[in-house]
Amino acid sequence: EQNHAESKTLLPNYNHPQFDLDPLELFSRYESILRQARLLVGMPSAARAVFEGAQGMLLDEWYGFHPHTTWSDTTFANAERMLRGLYADVIKIGVLRSYMTRHGEGPFPSASQSLTVQLREYEQHNRNDGQQGAMRYGFLDAILLRYALEALGGVDYLALTCLDQRASTDWPVVTSYTQPGVPAILKKLRVNRTRDLKYQETLTHLLDRVVPWATHYQSGLKDFLEKTLGILVGIASYGRSAGDKKFSKALDEAASLEAACVKNALHNER
Repeated sequence: EQNHAESKTLLPNYNHPQFDLDPLELFSRYESILRQARLLVGMPSAARAVFEGAQGMLLDEWYGFHPHTTWSDTTFANAERMLRGLYADVIKIGVLRSYMTRHGEGPFPSASQSLTVQLREYEQHNRNDGQQGAMRYGFLDAILLRYALEALGGVDYLALTCLDQRASTDWPVVTSYTQPGVPAILKKLRVNRTRDLKYQETLTHLLDRVVPWATHYQSGLKDFLEKTLGILVGIASYGRSAGDKKFSKALDEAASLEAACVKNALHNER
């Protein structure tokens, strides 16, 4: 009864015309009430909790390529805010396929029509109907992956999926761009943290006109990405079942701790 009275006192008037509802702000303000209502019971003592980003990193509202973005934050920020004060250890994982995807319009330098035809049968759940538009596929792009990782503020490990789709295929990885009439080779995109949509739109126009240049790696893709991106691949997936996943020794040791596992897709998957 006392908790109910406190809730009635603290909750805002939702019918007020000037009230701007921010769910995360409300969560923060009324966390104590939620705890009393036992909505968070079990989370602090859970052995492992996983928070997954709703969209790919390159669709982020402020870091994606405007206007082809989602109007939400796809970084670790929301999970970090909810975990504040609840967990001491957090493992951040960047998830990527062994190829790039984009569902709908937007810049896609490494897009490949032949790869799209090949992988469309594998990903039958990603259809071309509806408001999202066509599902497109392309080769891994190290420049966009570096950009996504920097925008995220870095990750602890990578999770590399769909490796079964490239078991017998020598697919290259894009490692540089050139621009028509510009002699310089582009190997990095600058991350702007000022929430400047005009800057993000300039990146869109840039990526629309670049010519991608690819590298055929001599070692396995896992080793190549670890060397190129400077991050360990902690999870390698060779199929859809749990038995098709391989974990690195380092991640096994880290995951044995009581930790919150926060993962984000690194590119354009919706």
